[in-house]
Amino acid sequence: MRTKTVNKKRFKGMATSKILPYSLPTGVKKAINNLEISNVNKQHANRFVQQLLLRYKVQNKSLDEYVEMYSQAFANTIRWLPPLLKFGIIETDGSYVTSSNGQAKCKGYRINKNLLFNPDTYTLANTLKKIVQPQQSAIQKGFIRSANTIKIPEKMLYSKLDAIIGGINADSFICNSIIPLGTYKTRFLGKHTYGHYPLEWSHKKAEKLGVDLILDGSKVIIGSIDQYVRQKRKDVEFHNRLSIERLLNKDYEPKRNLTNNRLDTVFTNFSKDLFEVVKDYNGLCEIDCKNSQYALLANKMGIEVDAAFYNVATMGKLYESLALAIDSGISFNPFKGTKEQLVAGQKARQKAKLLMMLLVFGKVSTKIEYLDLFKNLYPDAYAWIVDYKENNPEAIEAGSIQSSNDYYKALPISLQLIESQFWIDNVLMKCYDEGIVAISRHDSISFFKEDKDEVVAIIQKAKQNFEYNFTLAL
Repeated sequence: MRTKTVNKKRFKGMATSKILPYSLPTGVKKAINNLEISNVNKQHANRFVQQLLLRYKVQNKSLDEYVEMYSQAFANTIRWLPPLLKFGIIETDGSYVTSSNGQAKCKGYRINKNLLFNPDTYTLANTLKKIVQPQQSAIQKGFIRSANTIKIPEKMLYSKLDAIIGGINADSFICNSIIPLGTYKTRFLGKHTYGHYPLEWSHKKAEKLGVDLILDGSKVIIGSIDQYVRQKRKDVEFHNRLSIERLLNKDYEPKRNLTNNRLDTVFTNFSKDLFEVVKDYNGLCEIDCKNSQYALLANKMGIEVDAAFYNVATMGKLYESLALAIDSGISFNPFKGTKEQLVAGQKARQKAKLLMMLLVFGKVSTKIEYLDLFKNLYPDAYAWIVDYKENNPEAIEAGSIQSSNDYYKALPISLQLIESQFWIDNVLMKCYDEGIVAISRHDSISFFKEDKDEVVAIIQKAKQNFEYNFTLAL
Protein backbone atom coordinates (compact mmCIF):
# COMPACT_ATOMS: atom_id res chain seq x y z
CA MET A 1 0.00 0.00 0.00
CA ARG A 2 1.37 3.36 -1.00
CA THR A 3 2.14 5.75 1.88
CA LYS A 4 0.50 9.13 1.48
CA THR A 5 2.80 12.12 1.98
CA VAL A 6 1.29 15.07 3.77
CA ASN A 7 2.58 18.54 3.04
CA LYS A 8 3.83 20.14 6.26
CA LYS A 9 2.09 23.45 5.63
CA ARG A 10 -1.18 21.71 4.90
CA PHE A 11 -0.75 19.50 7.97
CA LYS A 12 -0.36 22.54 10.19
CA GLY A 13 -3.64 23.97 9.01
CA MET A 14 -5.67 20.76 9.11
CA ALA A 15 -8.48 20.31 11.59
CA THR A 16 -6.98 18.83 14.74
CA SER A 17 -9.84 16.37 15.11
CA LYS A 18 -8.47 14.56 12.01
CA ILE A 19 -5.06 14.25 13.64
CA LEU A 20 -6.11 13.09 17.10
CA PRO A 21 -7.80 9.79 17.97
CA TYR A 22 -10.70 11.58 19.68
CA SER A 23 -12.30 15.01 19.92
CA LEU A 24 -12.66 17.19 22.98
CA PRO A 25 -15.05 16.22 25.80
CA THR A 26 -18.33 18.10 25.82
CA GLY A 27 -17.52 19.72 29.15
CA VAL A 28 -14.25 21.18 27.80
CA LYS A 29 -15.86 22.31 24.55
CA LYS A 30 -18.67 24.09 26.41
CA ALA A 31 -16.22 25.81 28.75
CA ILE A 32 -14.08 27.08 25.86
CA ASN A 33 -17.16 28.13 23.92
CA ASN A 34 -18.28 30.26 26.89
CA LEU A 35 -15.02 32.25 26.89
CA GLU A 36 -15.34 35.84 25.76
CA ILE A 37 -12.76 35.55 22.99
CA SER A 38 -13.04 35.45 19.20
CA ASN A 39 -13.99 32.29 17.33
CA VAL A 40 -10.50 32.11 15.83
CA ASN A 41 -8.94 32.17 19.29
CA LYS A 42 -11.41 29.53 20.47
CA GLN A 43 -10.11 27.30 17.65
CA HIS A 44 -6.54 27.83 18.85
CA ALA A 45 -7.61 27.04 22.41
CA ASN A 46 -9.37 23.85 21.27
CA ARG A 47 -6.27 22.73 19.37
CA PHE A 48 -4.02 23.36 22.38
CA VAL A 49 -6.24 21.30 24.70
CA GLN A 50 -6.52 18.52 22.12
CA GLN A 51 -2.73 18.33 21.96
CA LEU A 52 -2.67 18.03 25.75
CA LEU A 53 -5.05 15.08 25.52
CA LEU A 54 -2.81 13.44 22.95
CA ARG A 55 0.24 13.87 25.19
CA TYR A 56 -1.47 12.06 28.05
CA LYS A 57 -1.75 9.07 25.76
CA VAL A 58 1.65 9.31 24.08
CA GLN A 59 3.56 9.92 27.34
CA ASN A 60 1.52 7.36 29.27
CA LYS A 61 0.72 9.83 32.04
CA SER A 62 -1.98 10.07 34.67
CA LEU A 63 -4.60 12.82 34.43
CA ASP A 64 -3.21 14.25 37.69
CA GLU A 65 0.19 14.87 36.14
CA TYR A 66 1.39 17.86 34.14
CA VAL A 67 2.59 17.43 30.56
CA GLU A 68 5.08 19.86 29.08
CA MET A 69 3.76 22.06 26.28
CA TYR A 70 5.44 24.93 24.51
CA SER A 71 2.42 27.21 24.27
CA GLN A 72 4.10 29.78 22.05
CA ALA A 73 4.01 27.25 19.23
CA PHE A 74 0.32 28.08 19.00
CA ALA A 75 -0.95 31.38 17.58
CA ASN A 76 -2.20 34.32 19.67
CA THR A 77 -1.53 32.75 23.07
CA ILE A 78 -1.82 36.16 24.75
CA ARG A 79 -5.51 36.20 23.78
CA TRP A 80 -6.69 32.69 24.65
CA LEU A 81 -4.19 31.11 27.06
CA PRO A 82 -4.82 33.45 30.04
CA PRO A 83 -8.62 32.85 29.85
CA LEU A 84 -8.03 29.06 29.77
CA LEU A 85 -6.02 29.37 32.98
CA LYS A 86 -8.22 31.98 34.66
CA PHE A 87 -11.40 29.95 34.28
CA GLY A 88 -9.73 26.69 35.24
CA ILE A 89 -10.10 24.93 31.90
CA ILE A 90 -6.42 24.08 32.08
CA GLU A 91 -4.00 24.30 35.00
CA THR A 92 -0.25 24.89 35.15
CA ASP A 93 2.44 24.08 37.66
CA GLY A 94 4.11 27.35 36.68
CA SER A 95 7.49 25.64 36.38
CA TYR A 96 9.61 26.38 33.31
CA VAL A 97 11.71 23.60 31.79
CA THR A 98 13.78 23.39 28.63
CA SER A 99 11.93 21.78 25.74
CA SER A 100 13.16 18.61 24.05
CA ASN A 101 14.95 20.60 21.31
CA GLY A 102 17.02 22.35 23.97
CA GLN A 103 15.89 25.81 22.94
CA ALA A 104 12.40 26.88 24.01
CA LYS A 105 11.23 27.23 27.60
CA CYS A 106 7.89 25.59 28.30
CA LYS A 107 5.57 24.96 31.26
CA GLY A 108 3.71 21.93 32.49
CA TYR A 109 -0.04 21.93 31.84
CA ARG A 110 -2.95 19.62 32.57
CA ILE A 111 -6.65 19.66 31.75
CA ASN A 112 -9.18 20.30 34.50
CA LYS A 113 -10.51 16.85 35.35
CA ASN A 114 -13.83 18.40 36.36
CA LEU A 115 -14.43 19.10 32.69
CA LEU A 116 -13.19 15.72 31.48
CA PHE A 117 -15.49 13.76 33.77
CA ASN A 118 -18.67 14.92 32.14
CA PRO A 119 -21.84 12.81 31.79
CA ASP A 120 -21.72 13.26 28.02
CA THR A 121 -18.12 12.12 27.76
CA TYR A 122 -17.60 9.16 30.06
CA THR A 123 -16.20 7.19 27.11
CA LEU A 124 -13.33 9.62 26.77
CA ALA A 125 -12.79 9.82 30.51
CA ASN A 126 -12.67 6.05 30.83
CA THR A 127 -10.32 5.78 27.85
CA LEU A 128 -7.91 8.17 29.49
CA LYS A 129 -8.19 6.45 32.86
CA LYS A 130 -7.22 3.15 31.27
CA ILE A 131 -3.93 4.66 30.08
CA VAL A 132 -2.62 4.91 33.64
CA GLN A 133 -4.62 3.85 36.67
CA PRO A 134 -3.23 6.00 39.52
CA GLN A 135 -3.44 4.18 42.82
CA GLN A 136 -5.75 5.90 45.27
CA SER A 137 -4.40 6.63 48.72
CA ALA A 138 -6.29 5.63 51.86
CA ILE A 139 -7.26 9.27 52.35
CA GLN A 140 -8.64 9.56 48.81
CA LYS A 141 -10.61 6.33 49.21
CA GLY A 142 -11.96 7.47 52.58
CA PHE A 143 -12.97 10.84 51.17
CA ILE A 144 -14.83 9.26 48.24
CA ARG A 145 -16.66 6.86 50.60
CA SER A 146 -17.66 9.79 52.80
CA ALA A 147 -18.74 11.97 49.89
CA ASN A 148 -20.95 9.18 48.55
CA THR A 149 -22.98 9.25 51.77
CA ILE A 150 -23.78 12.97 51.37
CA LYS A 151 -27.11 13.91 49.78
CA ILE A 152 -26.97 16.77 47.27
CA PRO A 153 -29.96 19.18 47.36
CA GLU A 154 -29.85 20.25 43.73
CA LYS A 155 -32.72 22.76 43.71
CA MET A 156 -31.60 24.36 46.97
CA LEU A 157 -28.04 24.74 45.70
CA TYR A 158 -29.07 26.38 42.44
CA SER A 159 -31.49 28.64 44.30
CA LYS A 160 -28.77 29.69 46.74
CA LEU A 161 -26.33 30.27 43.88
CA ASP A 162 -28.84 32.58 42.20
CA ALA A 163 -29.13 34.49 45.47
CA ILE A 164 -25.33 34.73 45.80
CA ILE A 165 -24.98 36.03 42.24
CA GLY A 166 -27.83 38.49 42.74
CA GLY A 167 -26.15 39.75 45.91
CA ILE A 168 -22.96 40.74 44.11
CA ASN A 169 -23.10 44.47 43.49
CA ALA A 170 -20.96 47.58 43.82
CA ASP A 171 -21.47 47.60 47.59
CA SER A 172 -19.83 44.17 47.79
CA PHE A 173 -16.40 45.75 47.27
CA ILE A 174 -14.26 48.45 48.85
CA CYS A 175 -13.64 51.04 46.16
CA ASN A 176 -11.57 54.11 45.41
CA SER A 177 -10.57 56.43 48.28
CA ILE A 178 -11.62 54.12 51.11
CA ILE A 179 -9.21 51.34 50.08
CA PRO A 180 -6.49 51.19 52.78
CA LEU A 181 -3.09 52.40 51.63
CA GLY A 182 -0.60 49.71 50.73
CA THR A 183 1.04 47.74 47.94
CA TYR A 184 -1.34 45.30 46.26
CA LYS A 185 -1.36 42.70 43.53
CA THR A 186 -2.98 44.83 40.84
CA ARG A 187 -4.35 44.30 37.35
CA PHE A 188 -6.40 46.19 34.80
CA LEU A 189 -9.91 44.90 34.18
CA GLY A 190 -9.82 42.73 31.07
CA LYS A 191 -6.20 41.74 31.68
CA HIS A 192 -5.23 38.51 33.40
CA THR A 193 -1.79 39.20 34.86
CA TYR A 194 -1.06 40.96 38.14
CA GLY A 195 1.80 43.19 39.25
CA HIS A 196 2.67 44.57 42.69
CA TYR A 197 1.96 48.32 42.77
CA PRO A 198 1.47 50.96 45.52
CA LEU A 199 -2.10 52.20 45.80
CA GLU A 200 -0.97 55.73 44.96
CA TRP A 201 0.20 54.52 41.52
CA SER A 202 -3.11 52.75 40.94
CA HIS A 203 -5.07 55.87 41.94
CA LYS A 204 -3.22 57.91 39.30
CA LYS A 205 -3.86 55.29 36.61
CA ALA A 206 -7.56 55.06 37.49
CA GLU A 207 -7.94 58.83 37.53
CA LYS A 208 -6.23 59.16 34.16
CA LEU A 209 -8.49 56.49 32.65
CA GLY A 210 -11.63 57.78 34.37
CA VAL A 211 -12.34 54.42 36.02
CA ASP A 212 -12.55 52.93 39.53
CA LEU A 213 -10.22 51.14 41.91
CA ILE A 214 -11.78 47.96 43.27
CA LEU A 215 -10.46 45.93 46.21
CA ASP A 216 -11.50 42.27 45.94
CA GLY A 217 -10.00 40.29 48.81
CA SER A 218 -6.36 41.39 48.80
CA LYS A 219 -6.19 42.31 45.09
CA VAL A 220 -6.88 45.61 43.36
CA ILE A 221 -8.56 45.89 39.96
CA ILE A 222 -8.43 49.04 37.84
CA GLY A 223 -11.63 49.42 35.84
CA SER A 224 -15.33 50.22 35.86
CA ILE A 225 -17.07 48.88 38.97
CA ASP A 226 -20.18 48.11 36.92
CA GLN A 227 -18.18 46.04 34.42
CA TYR A 228 -16.33 44.28 37.22
CA VAL A 229 -19.59 43.36 38.96
CA ARG A 230 -20.85 41.78 35.73
CA GLN A 231 -17.59 39.86 35.30
CA LYS A 232 -17.54 38.79 38.95
CA ARG A 233 -21.07 37.42 38.67
CA LYS A 234 -20.04 35.38 35.61
CA ASP A 235 -16.95 34.02 37.39
CA VAL A 236 -18.86 33.06 40.52
CA GLU A 237 -21.59 31.39 38.48
CA PHE A 238 -19.13 29.50 36.27
CA HIS A 239 -17.02 28.01 39.06
CA ASN A 240 -19.88 27.14 41.39
CA ARG A 241 -22.11 25.66 38.69
CA LEU A 242 -19.14 23.51 37.74
CA SER A 243 -18.84 22.34 41.36
CA ILE A 244 -22.57 21.59 41.61
CA GLU A 245 -22.37 19.58 38.40
CA ARG A 246 -19.45 17.59 39.81
CA LEU A 247 -21.49 16.81 42.91
CA LEU A 248 -24.49 15.71 40.88
CA ASN A 249 -22.21 13.52 38.74
CA LYS A 250 -20.61 12.08 41.90
CA ASP A 251 -17.20 13.17 40.63
CA TYR A 252 -15.57 13.16 44.06
CA GLU A 253 -12.00 12.27 43.07
CA PRO A 254 -9.75 14.41 45.33
CA LYS A 255 -6.15 15.29 44.61
CA ARG A 256 -3.18 16.31 46.71
CA ASN A 257 -1.72 19.67 45.80
CA LEU A 258 1.90 19.18 44.75
CA THR A 259 3.04 22.41 46.43
CA ASN A 260 1.30 22.54 49.82
CA ASN A 261 -0.03 18.95 50.05
CA ARG A 262 -3.58 20.19 50.61
CA LEU A 263 -6.45 17.87 49.72
CA ASP A 264 -8.20 19.70 46.89
CA THR A 265 -11.77 18.49 46.39
CA VAL A 266 -15.06 19.63 44.93
CA PHE A 267 -15.94 20.97 48.39
CA THR A 268 -12.79 23.09 48.78
CA ASN A 269 -13.67 24.83 45.50
CA PHE A 270 -17.22 25.44 46.69
CA SER A 271 -18.58 28.76 47.90
CA LYS A 272 -18.79 28.73 51.70
CA ASP A 273 -22.49 29.65 51.51
CA LEU A 274 -23.21 26.72 49.18
CA PHE A 275 -21.33 24.34 51.45
CA GLU A 276 -23.53 25.55 54.32
CA VAL A 277 -26.56 24.42 52.29
CA VAL A 278 -25.08 20.92 51.93
CA LYS A 279 -24.21 20.80 55.64
CA ASP A 280 -27.65 21.91 56.80
CA TYR A 281 -29.44 19.54 54.43
CA ASN A 282 -27.44 16.56 55.69
CA GLY A 283 -27.37 17.56 59.36
CA LEU A 284 -23.58 17.96 59.39
CA CYS A 285 -21.63 20.02 61.89
CA GLU A 286 -18.18 21.52 61.45
CA ILE A 287 -15.06 22.09 63.53
CA ASP A 288 -12.25 24.39 62.50
CA CYS A 289 -9.39 26.37 64.01
CA LYS A 290 -9.85 30.04 64.84
CA ASN A 291 -7.63 32.28 62.62
CA SER A 292 -6.02 29.01 61.54
CA GLN A 293 -3.04 30.13 59.47
CA TYR A 294 -1.88 32.62 62.09
CA ALA A 295 -2.44 30.22 64.97
CA LEU A 296 -0.18 27.78 63.14
CA LEU A 297 2.27 30.63 62.53
CA ALA A 298 2.39 31.25 66.28
CA ASN A 299 3.05 27.55 66.90
CA LYS A 300 5.77 27.57 64.25
CA MET A 301 7.46 30.55 65.94
CA GLY A 302 7.02 29.29 69.48
CA ILE A 303 6.05 31.29 72.55
CA GLU A 304 9.67 32.26 73.18
CA VAL A 305 9.79 34.47 70.05
CA ASP A 306 6.89 36.78 70.95
CA ALA A 307 4.69 35.69 73.85
CA ALA A 308 2.09 38.41 73.23
CA PHE A 309 1.57 37.34 69.62
CA TYR A 310 1.62 33.66 70.54
CA ASN A 311 -1.07 34.06 73.18
CA VAL A 312 -3.47 36.21 71.17
CA ALA A 313 -3.10 34.05 68.01
CA THR A 314 -3.45 30.65 69.70
CA MET A 315 -6.48 31.90 71.65
CA GLY A 316 -8.16 32.86 68.38
CA LYS A 317 -8.32 36.58 69.20
CA LEU A 318 -5.74 37.99 66.77
CA TYR A 319 -8.24 39.71 64.47
CA GLU A 320 -10.12 41.24 67.41
CA SER A 321 -6.87 42.47 68.96
CA LEU A 322 -5.69 44.19 65.79
CA ALA A 323 -9.13 45.55 64.87
CA LEU A 324 -9.59 47.14 68.28
CA ALA A 325 -6.15 48.74 68.10
CA ILE A 326 -6.84 50.02 64.56
CA ASP A 327 -10.20 51.56 65.46
CA SER A 328 -9.61 52.84 68.98
CA GLY A 329 -5.92 52.54 69.78
CA ILE A 330 -6.71 50.03 72.54
CA SER A 331 -4.60 46.90 72.69
CA PHE A 332 -6.93 43.99 73.43
CA ASN A 333 -5.62 41.63 76.10
CA PRO A 334 -7.01 38.10 75.51
CA PHE A 335 -6.70 37.35 79.25
CA LYS A 336 -8.19 40.60 80.64
CA GLY A 337 -10.16 42.13 77.76
CA THR A 338 -13.80 42.95 78.40
CA LYS A 339 -16.74 41.49 76.50
CA GLU A 340 -17.49 44.95 75.11
CA GLN A 341 -13.95 45.24 73.74
CA LEU A 342 -14.21 41.79 72.16
CA VAL A 343 -17.51 42.67 70.45
CA ALA A 344 -16.06 45.96 69.19
CA GLY A 345 -13.09 44.09 67.74
CA GLN A 346 -15.34 41.51 66.09
CA LYS A 347 -17.20 44.26 64.26
CA ALA A 348 -13.98 45.73 62.81
CA ARG A 349 -12.22 42.55 61.72
CA GLN A 350 -12.03 43.30 57.98
CA LYS A 351 -9.13 45.75 58.27
CA ALA A 352 -7.25 43.34 60.51
CA LYS A 353 -7.80 40.45 58.08
CA LEU A 354 -6.42 42.51 55.20
CA LEU A 355 -3.43 43.58 57.29
CA MET A 356 -2.52 39.97 58.17
CA MET A 357 -3.10 38.70 54.63
CA LEU A 358 -0.76 41.29 53.12
CA LEU A 359 1.80 40.81 55.89
CA VAL A 360 2.03 37.01 55.72
CA PHE A 361 1.23 36.37 52.05
CA GLY A 362 2.76 39.46 50.41
CA LYS A 363 6.28 40.59 49.66
CA VAL A 364 8.43 42.03 52.46
CA SER A 365 8.58 45.32 50.54
CA THR A 366 4.77 45.55 50.45
CA LYS A 367 3.45 48.81 51.86
CA ILE A 368 0.67 47.97 54.29
CA GLU A 369 -1.64 50.31 56.14
CA TYR A 370 -1.51 49.75 59.92
CA LEU A 371 1.75 47.79 59.59
CA ASP A 372 3.41 50.10 62.14
CA LEU A 373 0.64 49.20 64.57
CA PHE A 374 1.44 45.49 64.19
CA LYS A 375 5.16 46.17 64.60
CA ASN A 376 4.51 48.11 67.80
CA LEU A 377 2.23 45.43 69.24
CA TYR A 378 4.32 42.41 68.18
CA PRO A 379 7.85 43.59 67.24
CA ASP A 380 9.57 40.21 67.63
CA ALA A 381 6.88 38.37 65.66
CA TYR A 382 7.28 40.93 62.86
CA ALA A 383 11.07 40.50 62.82
CA TRP A 384 10.66 36.70 62.66
CA ILE A 385 8.23 36.96 59.71
CA VAL A 386 10.55 39.28 57.78
CA ASP A 387 13.58 37.06 58.39
CA TYR A 388 11.74 33.93 57.24
CA LYS A 389 10.41 35.58 54.09
CA GLU A 390 13.78 37.00 53.12
CA ASN A 391 15.81 33.85 53.75
CA ASN A 392 13.49 30.83 53.28
CA PRO A 393 15.36 28.95 56.05
CA GLU A 394 13.67 25.61 55.28
CA ALA A 395 14.68 25.84 51.60
CA ILE A 396 11.09 25.16 50.54
CA GLU A 397 10.88 24.45 46.82
CA ALA A 398 7.92 25.23 44.60
CA GLY A 399 7.31 25.97 40.95
CA SER A 400 6.58 29.59 41.84
CA ILE A 401 9.87 30.03 43.75
CA GLN A 402 12.45 30.71 41.06
CA SER A 403 14.91 32.92 42.98
CA SER A 404 15.46 34.72 46.27
CA ASN A 405 12.96 37.34 45.04
CA ASP A 406 10.26 34.68 45.50
CA TYR A 407 11.30 33.56 48.99
CA TYR A 408 8.34 35.45 50.48
CA LYS A 409 6.09 32.69 49.10
CA ALA A 410 7.80 30.09 51.30
CA LEU A 411 6.09 31.24 54.51
CA PRO A 412 2.47 30.69 53.40
CA ILE A 413 3.49 27.41 51.74
CA SER A 414 5.10 26.21 54.98
CA LEU A 415 1.95 27.07 56.96
CA GLN A 416 -0.23 25.22 54.46
CA LEU A 417 2.09 22.19 54.68
CA ILE A 418 1.70 22.18 58.46
CA GLU A 419 -2.06 22.56 58.11
CA SER A 420 -2.22 19.62 55.67
CA GLN A 421 -0.09 17.39 57.87
CA PHE A 422 -2.29 18.05 60.89
CA TRP A 423 -5.80 18.12 59.43
CA ILE A 424 -5.47 15.75 56.47
CA ASP A 425 -2.75 13.23 57.23
CA ASN A 426 -3.67 12.91 60.90
CA VAL A 427 -7.17 14.08 61.87
CA LEU A 428 -8.96 13.14 58.64
CA MET A 429 -7.03 9.88 58.26
CA LYS A 430 -7.88 8.89 61.86
CA CYS A 431 -11.57 9.65 61.20
CA TYR A 432 -11.50 7.30 58.21
CA ASP A 433 -9.68 4.64 60.24
CA GLU A 434 -12.52 4.83 62.77
CA GLY A 435 -15.19 4.61 60.05
CA ILE A 436 -16.38 8.19 60.58
CA VAL A 437 -17.91 10.01 57.62
CA ALA A 438 -15.87 13.21 57.33
CA ILE A 439 -15.40 15.95 54.73
CA SER A 440 -12.39 18.28 54.97
CA ARG A 441 -12.00 21.85 53.82
CA HIS A 442 -8.33 22.57 54.52
CA ASP A 443 -8.52 23.65 58.21
CA SER A 444 -11.94 22.24 59.01
CA ILE A 445 -13.71 18.89 59.33
CA SER A 446 -17.45 18.34 58.76
CA PHE A 447 -19.21 15.22 60.06
CA PHE A 448 -22.53 13.90 61.37
CA LYS A 449 -23.53 15.28 64.76
CA GLU A 450 -23.52 11.88 66.45
CA ASP A 451 -19.76 11.63 65.78
CA LYS A 452 -18.90 14.99 67.35
CA ASP A 453 -17.41 13.72 70.62
CA GLU A 454 -15.23 11.20 68.82
CA VAL A 455 -13.99 13.77 66.28
CA VAL A 456 -13.18 16.27 69.03
CA ALA A 457 -11.25 13.56 70.86
CA ILE A 458 -9.27 12.78 67.67
CA ILE A 459 -8.38 16.47 67.24
CA GLN A 460 -7.36 16.88 70.89
CA LYS A 461 -5.16 13.79 70.65
CA ALA A 462 -3.52 15.14 67.50
CA LYS A 463 -2.86 18.46 69.24
CA GLN A 464 -1.09 16.61 72.04
CA ASN A 465 0.99 14.56 69.62
CA PHE A 466 2.05 17.63 67.65
CA GLU A 467 2.33 19.79 70.79
CA TYR A 468 0.14 22.40 69.09
CA ASN A 469 -1.82 25.07 70.90
CA PHE A 470 -4.82 26.63 69.17
CA THR A 471 -8.51 27.27 69.77
CA LEU A 472 -11.24 25.27 68.08
CA ALA A 473 -14.43 26.83 66.74
CA LEU A 474 -17.16 24.30 67.53
